[in-house]
Amino acid sequence: MIEKIQFPNVADKLQIRQSNVSDWENDVSRPEYEKLVELAKLYQVSIYDLLGVPEEERF
Repeated sequence: MIEKIQFPNVADKLQIRQSNVSDWENDVSRPEYEKLVELAKLYQVSIYDLLGVPEEERF
């Protein structure tokens, strides 16, 4: 399970605006690949976990 981190902290760590994080959470937009990698590192999960890809469909 992905730990909850407050928007301002995520935004600060990724050096982006809080509104970007909010847009991702609300499916208004999606992060660029580089930010997706940074998010995975921040939450200590794989990109597959962030994207919700089932185990059996992973490479």
